Amino acid sequence: MLNNRPLKVIATITYLLLILIAAYFKYFPTIINSEITNILILLLVFALTSLLVYGSFIIQKSTDVYFLLPQSLIFTFIARAIPNLRLSYPPLHDPYYLFVSTLNIIEYGTLEPILGWWYSGVDVQLHWPIMQLLTTTLAHITNVNVMQIFRFFQPTMGMIFFLAIYFLAKTVTKSEGVALLAGLFASINDIIIFYQAEYHPQGLSMIYFVLLVYVFIKSRQISDIRYRYLTIIFSIVFILSHYFTPLFLALIFCLYLIILLIIPLLSVHSVIKDKIYKTVKGTDSDKNLFMIVIVSSLGYHFLVYPSVVQMFLSMTSEFLISSPLVSFGQSNIPFITSVLSSFKWVLFVLALISILFIIKTKKTDEFRLAILFSCIVFAGIIGNYVIMLPTDRLIGFYIPFAVVFGSLTLHRFMSCWFRDMKKNRKIMIVILVSTIIILAGFFNSHTPAYYFQDSDENVYYWYSNILPSMDQYKAVAEWVNKYTSYVPYITKYGVEFDNRVTLFYFGTISYNDVIFRYYHFPDYSNDYVVINPKIPYEDEHGNKISNKLNLYENLNIIYTNSEVIIYSKK
Repeated sequence: MLNNRPLKVIATITYLLLILIAAYFKYFPTIINSEITNILILLLVFALTSLLVYGSFIIQKSTDVYFLLPQSLIFTFIARAIPNLRLSYPPLHDPYYLFVSTLNIIEYGTLEPILGWWYSGVDVQLHWPIMQLLTTTLAHITNVNVMQIFRFFQPTMGMIFFLAIYFLAKTVTKSEGVALLAGLFASINDIIIFYQAEYHPQGLSMIYFVLLVYVFIKSRQISDIRYRYLTIIFSIVFILSHYFTPLFLALIFCLYLIILLIIPLLSVHSVIKDKIYKTVKGTDSDKNLFMIVIVSSLGYHFLVYPSVVQMFLSMTSEFLISSPLVSFGQSNIPFITSVLSSFKWVLFVLALISILFIIKTKKTDEFRLAILFSCIVFAGIIGNYVIMLPTDRLIGFYIPFAVVFGSLTLHRFMSCWFRDMKKNRKIMIVILVSTIIILAGFFNSHTPAYYFQDSDENVYYWYSNILPSMDQYKAVAEWVNKYTSYVPYITKYGVEFDNRVTLFYFGTISYNDVIFRYYHFPDYSNDYVVINPKIPYEDEHGNKISNKLNLYENLNIIYTNSEVIIYSKK
């Protein structure tokens, strides 16, 4: 550790780059002009990423990783915290609805849905209460304002996700360099960041899933009873973390078991027996854990709260086509977003190379991850082309395994493949490929307005790519609560997508009374109408609606600030 001078230099530079990047997103300054500022933030993130990637390839001893691990964790945190660094309150909907279920525990100390009048989904959420209980515990132990925990809970958990990927990759590959690169690939993936940037149990359940796989593999490598206990603990926590994830992965584990049963039947063929069967024999003990998770997860869903299963069955019975895997050629999706999204498939291809290489290495732990990867990909194909399943979530589930194999491919290319190629050329290739994959994930995680100055409005993005003033939204909601004589289930507020959740949360108005109807402009059926005239939308015909003031000129304006106008029929 003391002799690796290049890593010392990289460590110093990356700390400085992180300070500059964090300051940029916190204060969002314009340096000379918007074009130069945009180029500058691109260069800063590119420099940071390329240095961290290069450092992963020059690690010589296990202790060398500590030169880069803290910076990687901070980078992971910043990537998720950008919306909360730019805005005073989270802008998206789901976190507020979920946080109401947390307030149910904080304020009343019970899992009974007392705040169900506020948000009807409280009952569902409190049947999978791990995130809410963890938040409540943190609030009581630290005495930190609950709003700050609400804002930065998931970015902090994202650092644990990085460590989980790091430990999993290190356990499987026995390489700190591979593990560090895998952590970067996974933690700076756009889909993973999206679910771990907001207060949402989906992002947390991914962490528990990776930790479950890690402690399980570790328990198979060494005879230590502690890892067996940890496996049981993480199984329970994982099952109670989210209503969708355990149910879906229980089905994935079923596929895993089916594959383990089928391969021995094929071992009569000499090729299968020589290439695969010997590797499969090391996975015989996997069946016990996966059966426990399958039975527990399905049992909890069917016996404790079967309505969630009924909801999923009603969705899949429609046999709808899900979102496309490649978005090129779709007129409603900006070209740059399609380009950035496509780079996750580069990682997919890199992963396939090392998965096929298992035929040569015959490593059981790699084989375990390869089966899980294959099962999730198979489920993704079925979900995308046969029934309606959230494709982005399916991709998010295979990312933890794809990054291990993708990192292995790049390190094998560097160290033992194409030996005739010059080392300098090889290092340039792996740094460039790795950096582009990570950059694409970083800049495709949130809407462009979070990153770049003078970003153009576009109705494809959240808020039409125009960041709102959340302080002004909060002030509107508090005014509505105080002055509009709200009567639950009677008074109705017509809202737009962007101001819906702040009126619900900061105005303490029932979810059922905050009415948002897609494509209905104008909407005169409510007692009050709340709009932001700056943010355009599309109607049902795809026509852009920019001048919304004319739509409500027959109503009375009762409140206005720099962001919002409130109309009344009274």
